[in-house]
Amino acid sequence: MAEAKKVVKLGGSLLSLPDLDERLQRLFAILQTPVVVIPGGGGTADIIRRMDRQFQLSPAASHDAAVAAMGFNAGLLARTGKTLRLIHDPADLRRPPADGRIPVLDVYRCLNSGFAERTRALPAHWGVTSDSIAASLATEFGFSDLLLLKSCEPASRMVTELSAQQAVDEWFPKVCQGLGLEWCNLRADEIRFQRIEPA
Repeated sequence: MAEAKKVVKLGGSLLSLPDLDERLQRLFAILQTPVVVIPGGGGTADIIRRMDRQFQLSPAASHDAAVAAMGFNAGLLARTGKTLRLIHDPADLRRPPADGRIPVLDVYRCLNSGFAERTRALPAHWGVTSDSIAASLATEFGFSDLLLLKSCEPASRMVTELSAQQAVDEWFPKVCQGLGLEWCNLRADEIRFQRIEPA
């Protein structure tokens, strides 16, 4: 496998798919390009949201916990499937794996190891979720493309409208500029890529 060229953001809601590993294998076979996967926080992040509402956590504490949920899910995906291998160092993206598995990034370890300074500087609040973090990392790693894997079809092809509908977070339109953006409903029977316009 050559150096990764595309970030694939895996929506946390997709972690409940019983055949997720098989769907990812089909997806990567269609893409035929080196990628790195960044999972969202999913149900774990939802628990943190509830705790935030109940205990009035600080923005920094809730944001840090939500990013940790992304890292937890990355490790879970690498341990339970046959398709992904866990990494946290961006340098690993340039090292072809011996087993051919696709890298899935532990964002929490990556950011807390001092990598990706601009992404670490993103605002710490619920308006910055894993979508914005994935877009920021794509730019910071020098990738040109971001594929959003979601559980539904896009209600619009415009990022600003998707953000207003909360299909992506409110910060996403600010950090996705310059990226080629695509959307794929991974729950659909047919894998189909839909172009999203950043403005």
